[in-house]
Amino acid sequence: MSAKQRIKKYAKVLVKILLSGGAIYFVINKIDLYQAWQLVQQAHPGYIAIAVVLFCLSKVVAAFRLKLY
Repeated sequence: MSAKQRIKKYAKVLVKILLSGGAIYFVINKIDLYQAWQLVQQAHPGYIAIAVVLFCLSKVVAAFRLKLY
C-alpha cells in the first residue's frame, strides 16, 4: 500500500470518527440525560433484557453477513 493510499485510508477513518462524535455530542445536548436515566430505571427489566439480547443478536448476524460478502 502506497503512502498516499494509507493517508487516504486514515483520513477517511478520521472523518468518520469526527462525524460520529459530533452526532453523539449533538444528541446528548438535545436530551435531558437525568430524565432519560429515570425512564430507563422505570422500564421493565425483562424488556431491557430482550432489547439487549436482540441488539447483540443483530450484531452477530451483521458480522456473518459482512463476512459472506
